[in-house]
Amino acid sequence: NNPELGLKQHIEETTLRMWKEILGDFKEAQANGTFRKDFKPEFILLITQKIMEMMNDDKISQMFGTPQEMIMELTAFFMYGITPHE
Repeated sequence: NNPELGLKQHIEETTLRMWKEILGDFKEAQANGTFRKDFKPEFILLITQKIMEMMNDDKISQMFGTPQEMIMELTAFFMYGITPHE
C-alpha cells in the first residue's frame, strides 16, 4: 500500500499488459476457430475480475480445502459449465 515503493503501480501496469496480451490471444483463438466467434473476450476479463473478488470471500474459500482446489473448480466450471466431461 506504500505508494513510494511503486509496487502497486508495477502490479497495475503488469496486469494491464497481461490483459492486453490475453485479449489478443482470445481474439486469435476466435480467428482460428478454437473459440466461438460470437463471444466477447472483454466480457471474460470482467468476469475474471469478479471471480478474483469472490476468491477473497471467506464463505466461498471455506468450501474448499486449498486455494488450488478452488482455482481448479473455477477453471473447470468456466471451461465446462456443469456438464460432465472427461
